[in-house]
Amino acid sequence: MITKFACDDQGEAMDWDALKAVLRPSSAGPEWDQMWDREIRSYGSTVGDYVRLLSEAATLRWVWTGDRTAYIDENLRFFISEKLTEQRSRLSGHIFLDDLIHPAGGVMLSVVNEEGEAGYAVSECDGLIRFEGLAAGTFRVNVVDHVLVAGPETVTIPATGEVSGQVWVVRKGGTIHGRVEAPVGPDFMDTSVLARNEQGVLFTGKLDGVGRYSIRGLPDGVYGLSYIRSNLYCQNGNITIENGETVYANDILCFEGGSVSGRVTAQSSGSPLGGVVVSLLGEDHLGSVVTDGDGTYHLSGIKPGFYTVVAYREGYRSDPHENVEVLAGETTAGIDFAMQKGAQLHGIIVEASGGAPVGGAFVWLFNGEGALIDRAVSSSSGGFGMEDLPSGTFKFKVEHYRYNAVEQTVSLFSGSITEVPIVLSQGTSISGTVTNSVSGSGLGGHSAAPFLVR
Repeated sequence: MITKFACDDQGEAMDWDALKAVLRPSSAGPEWDQMWDREIRSYGSTVGDYVRLLSEAATLRWVWTGDRTAYIDENLRFFISEKLTEQRSRLSGHIFLDDLIHPAGGVMLSVVNEEGEAGYAVSECDGLIRFEGLAAGTFRVNVVDHVLVAGPETVTIPATGEVSGQVWVVRKGGTIHGRVEAPVGPDFMDTSVLARNEQGVLFTGKLDGVGRYSIRGLPDGVYGLSYIRSNLYCQNGNITIENGETVYANDILCFEGGSVSGRVTAQSSGSPLGGVVVSLLGEDHLGSVVTDGDGTYHLSGIKPGFYTVVAYREGYRSDPHENVEVLAGETTAGIDFAMQKGAQLHGIIVEASGGAPVGGAFVWLFNGEGALIDRAVSSSSGGFGMEDLPSGTFKFKVEHYRYNAVEQTVSLFSGSITEVPIVLSQGTSISGTVTNSVSGSGLGGHSAAPFLVR
């Protein structure tokens, strides 16, 4: 590129085509050419217009990056790149810190739609932020390492065009600093401490090589801190953020844990069952894992002690393993489950006179000791159903405020459906008038509490 001195009032004709030939990338397509005609050539026809373009390109680069250069082509290429970004933008706006006076640069926003598609962008020095490549739909806006004070929390992107002019005000929020202490050997890199607030919102802070972490941009509130790592169990804790302060948490102390493993099969065939949820229940530890296709599972990082291990899959039942002992650094193996198909109880509830279906009836199922096993409510067609029930003999009770209650005994069998017809007879009814105790006049629009007379 040949450079010569010129002023913004110079009227000599500008050769835009020659400049375009120098700057246009070999891979550029129609989008680049359209941008050139709309954003560059439109500056005017004279060398003075070109000087004005150079001034604006250098200023834009300096404002947005803080970098200055004497090379004209670098400034122009930056200017062109920003114009292309602007052309492709689907969402844009400005971010301010604490108020509408101070632009906030370097703030990251993420947007996520209902399908989980996400976009990320970082604000420029003047607060400008733009997102490219967003699909049409509604996106939720999330602020990274800051707290959103004002501005839209959701935006709807049209099929074509851009949503522009959005304004977000953020503040820095609170910060938690801390450290994880663990037995010699674990590599902390690429792991994180989790901070969950009372609303269930999760924040993360990555650990460095010696176990230190920082979690920033936290709204005021109480946070539960946790660190999860295979083969370790950790003493997690809570910490409170007030007025956006910086706090230092107690160390999260981690110790060597034990493991539980086993295999889940179908009792009838002995075939492995995948997709079974196996859960560990205890006072100090709760955890779950899903069996692989071969029916095996492995729970690790468990605090030494005694636990109950249960297995669940829809349509199956099994007995729990109780008082399973877990020892530090060891695997308690052979905690297997042979799951049987659950029994099912179905029925139709009808009136004794006329056989009309009865909807809204309550069905209660009790075992021999009177403990509630399951319950259901009949549909408008009178039908009800209970699934995944144990085998055995049970008592069920059917109640509806307009009918006499019914109690029956039923036997249920693994993998089988038991159908029971239920007939309800009309209960005795009462009627009367509600009146004012002083004037004796009738009172409309008031309820009388119904009760069953047998």
